[in-house]
Amino acid sequence: MQRVKKPVVSKSIHLVDYKRCLFTGKEEHRKMNVIRSREHELFTETVNKIALSSSDDRRIIRADKIQTLAHGFSSMGNRGSKGDTRGQRSRGFS
Repeated sequence: MQRVKKPVVSKSIHLVDYKRCLFTGKEEHRKMNVIRSREHELFTETVNKIALSSSDDRRIIRADKIQTLAHGFSSMGNRGSKGDTRGQRSRGFS
């Protein structure tokens, strides 16, 4: 599925739309005109697409609905584990 075109996003989606979508869970739809070709014949079409959705399939949204985690990341299970360098000083070359 193709995304919503840049001009539609920049002209018709504002911060209040993002907040409404995030905190109420309702999807935001936007209409846009596209040029398509079928069997070598060009025509214009108006499509109504989902512009904003609170169900993000690329990130895990936490309970506060503000912080997110990448898929595969366990926030509690990875603290202090091997390879986790958060909160540690970086060691320079000696």
